[in-house]
Amino acid sequence: MKFTQIRHGSHLISYKDKTYLVDPVFADQGSMSALPMGRIKVKNPLVDMPFDMAFLQDLDGLILTHLHFDHFDDLAKDMLDKNLAIYCHSADKKKIQKAGFKKVVAIDDSFNLGQGVSLETVNGGQHGSGLRKKMMGRTTGYVFKDKSSKNQEPTLYLTGDTLWCDSVKDALRKHQPEVIIAFAGQAKLMGQAITMGTEDLDQVANHAPQAKIIVNHLDTWNHCYLTRSDLKAFLKSKTYKKRFFVPDDGESLSLGDQS
Repeated sequence: MKFTQIRHGSHLISYKDKTYLVDPVFADQGSMSALPMGRIKVKNPLVDMPFDMAFLQDLDGLILTHLHFDHFDDLAKDMLDKNLAIYCHSADKKKIQKAGFKKVVAIDDSFNLGQGVSLETVNGGQHGSGLRKKMMGRTTGYVFKDKSSKNQEPTLYLTGDTLWCDSVKDALRKHQPEVIIAFAGQAKLMGQAITMGTEDLDQVANHAPQAKIIVNHLDTWNHCYLTRSDLKAFLKSKTYKKRFFVPDDGESLSLGDQS
């Protein structure tokens, strides 16, 4: 498999010769308001896209973890092909269809992507705790599994926006992923975290000792308090540091048997 970081939660996954775009946000740098009580008072996104939009011509599908504007913005809705297959939770299907998309596939459990690959949902993620969890609403994680008899890709788990919680712990135990894409950044709402910080990532690493962990959702929105430099400093003293990857925007990684 191949992973390409775009920006924030937006990335590309090439898996079994197909390419999927996850959580697209195409807004220009500084074109959206700064969120209140952020780490810095700068308009969002904090950085521009790392490359042009040529990749839009080669997509086999779009995967949405949830519909917050920092994961699926209006410009992406306008630019994406309305006949592109979109995979989402059933709770989001009608809103996506209202944006004009014609091939919206709701997955509450598992879906066959073809070539022996299944896409399974991880429900119950906590995009915050207490009142903040209710305010932020549902978020969905996904697991790619290659069940073909040969040339297997690694089992891949996308956490989506969540804190460390029983849902994540159960997903690690059930699926035993070889690669994890952890949405981090320690985004905060009213002073409390709503996405993973270093303590959450420490739990992920310790509960998935077999996994390589790619961390994204960093350095793009002003409400995210964990930066790449902070995370790299944290990892320096950890025994699992070689299993972590903190890609820059525009950077690609090839992991597993396939590239």
